[in-house]
Amino acid sequence: MQQRIKISWPRILVEGTAIVASILLAFWIDAWWADSQQRQREEVVLKALLVDLQAMRRKVDEQRSYNEAILAATTKLLEASVGAEQNLTPDDVDRLLRDVVWYNPSSTWESATMSLLVSAGDLADLSDVALAQVLAPLHNRLERARGRYSLDESFYRDKLIPFLGTRANLPQILAGIDHAPGVPEWSYDFPSMQIADTHDHSHLLSNNEFRGLMAAKIDLQHDILNYTLEDLDDDLDEVIVKLKANLDE
Repeated sequence: MQQRIKISWPRILVEGTAIVASILLAFWIDAWWADSQQRQREEVVLKALLVDLQAMRRKVDEQRSYNEAILAATTKLLEASVGAEQNLTPDDVDRLLRDVVWYNPSSTWESATMSLLVSAGDLADLSDVALAQVLAPLHNRLERARGRYSLDESFYRDKLIPFLGTRANLPQILAGIDHAPGVPEWSYDFPSMQIADTHDHSHLLSNNEFRGLMAAKIDLQHDILNYTLEDLDDDLDEVIVKLKANLDE
């Protein structure tokens, strides 16, 4: 006679439910932990980006004053070279040249954090879609800004300084510099240089190559002021506000 085995279905059901629940709980904890870690990493990156962009925002007004002063000096020298300005003394020419020999380094608008977000493809993975949507165009704008600054940097290195190095007394021009054009708080203490003989640089005004260089420099300054700095402060303000809101959540 066969002995029947009594199966406790309620107990099996309870135990099975407990096993499934524990597995689901483990998955949930693992997902929660991964999400928490991702959010912590994202928060670190966004805080670093906020610091970068706030520093850039502070630069905008200074860069505008700086480039406007360079443009004004370059324009006055070009006007003098074509006879529109007749009253420049040798000291005036040197003073204007001291502003013209400045340039715009392309590193001004670099953000390592922004570059990392874009190059690593992490921009699309940000939890705040609205933030990603404003960061992408800002990154493109900063890339264009770096491009225009790079053109000015190359002009300074490859054309302006080589010309002045052979046609002018650069130590004499540099010796009078004590601050950046248009930004007195950017002060500089250049090493003292002994100038044996002072040169009158007024002869540059009749040089056709000098006129061409001044015209090219004016075009570069117009591009920077009208297409790089124009509205950049508003773009940065918009992203900074969204970054702060994201970090405050």
